[in-house]
Amino acid sequence: MKISKLYIAILLLILLASCSKNNTGAVVNGASNENITEVDPNMILSNKDNLVNAPEEPEDVKDYTKEESSETAKEEVKNESTKVAENKESTKASENKESTDNSKEEATTKPKNQEEKLKTKKNTSNNSDDKVYTYALYDCTNALDEDVEIALIFEGTEIEDSAYNRDAFNGMARFAEENDKTFGYYRATSEGDKHFEGAIESAIANHAKVVITLGDPVKSIIGKFQLAYPDVVFIMIDAEPIDANGNVITASNTMSIIFNEEVSGFLAGYSMVAEGFRHFGFIGGIPYEAVKDYGYGFAQGINYASKRLNVKSNLKYTYVNTFEEADEIIDLSRNWYKNGCEVIFSCGGAICNSIVASANRYKWYVIGVDTDQSSDSAAFYTSAMKLVGKAIDDSLSLIYNDNFDLTNAKSIDFKNRYVDLEYDNSLFEIFKKPTLNALKEKLFNKEIEVKRSTPNVNNLSDLELDNVNLEIVDYDAFVRSLEE
Repeated sequence: MKISKLYIAILLLILLASCSKNNTGAVVNGASNENITEVDPNMILSNKDNLVNAPEEPEDVKDYTKEESSETAKEEVKNESTKVAENKESTKASENKESTDNSKEEATTKPKNQEEKLKTKKNTSNNSDDKVYTYALYDCTNALDEDVEIALIFEGTEIEDSAYNRDAFNGMARFAEENDKTFGYYRATSEGDKHFEGAIESAIANHAKVVITLGDPVKSIIGKFQLAYPDVVFIMIDAEPIDANGNVITASNTMSIIFNEEVSGFLAGYSMVAEGFRHFGFIGGIPYEAVKDYGYGFAQGINYASKRLNVKSNLKYTYVNTFEEADEIIDLSRNWYKNGCEVIFSCGGAICNSIVASANRYKWYVIGVDTDQSSDSAAFYTSAMKLVGKAIDDSLSLIYNDNFDLTNAKSIDFKNRYVDLEYDNSLFEIFKKPTLNALKEKLFNKEIEVKRSTPNVNNLSDLELDNVNLEIVDYDAFVRSLEE
């Protein structure tokens, strides 16, 4: 009997050791992890300056080293996410009856405060795919001998820190898992051509057939690479390839997916005025074209609804020139909320962590961006969305079905039909879904014209916001005032 117990104990120890060694980033909910590239930390490209060195081992827990206020912000966001999860089962009795009377839907009754809203938060997902993906918490840039057929290139810290990056990854992962394709992501250390070039070259060296890039920083790089690598398909999200003179030059192996962010921004602004709010803020990250389009649409939506209801609304507006969280952004948003701002549109990746922390403190609200952020915090009233993940999934399906011919994929109406306003997981009470659907159709059919960033629309003064009291805030001046 003693020998038998010893034998069982040894077997258990061996089993536990085996489990701990295999605990790496994977796809969950029944999906396998065999298609995600794993990194051998000893395999590092010789040109180290172009890439992030592979960590000694995958890390499951992020190591935050920011100042105490940033730590507090993260903790507050985490606490609010927990509250949302605990209240997921709550439903609103008023949702059993939806009025189609627009005059009633656009009443100016003041909405409940955040604490009361939290008790009645809905949880009807608008995402037909309930599969949840985790992320390889390491850089794939240094994997020299692992084939990755579909590669996502992004810049930043961890991929899960940005709803935008996360949505793009999930779109790629959905297609790859369903079609048994290998996939991985390649992270550039920071902005700068050499970092992105190194990441893309690593993906191609690992036999990537499709390279997906995000945003403006790679426009000139893809302009060169699409010609240098004609057998590789490039999918550019929110950007078009340009030549050395800045002219758009799209080769047959490159597909650019551009969205009308101004439409979803307009929906967000209109809906919040219809919901009864009058004091707004817009905090954008780096003023890329997509960020500006969200902001311009938001301002026009506020103005259009205000004019329709014969009211005046107030809008503070700024860019903070980063997509990362920062103590100064906490201070800025806190200042706005303290001085009467009710809702802030957070448009710039991880800056939302700083804004949400302030919203939680003052029991006001945030509008999310790019994807549904309602699960991140109770502070998110709604989200202005572009369906990045769905666009990637759909375009990959067409490209593979047509043997890497991009013709049919390029015919998809991404600009209009892949933008939306989150409703099912929102906190709306007055603004109803039939109104949202009717408004979207008017926008898609150009019955309501919304201006976007163009050479003729250089700033907010070109938008004719006659029902909005606009205050453009100099963020750099605000930061300097904190130092005085």
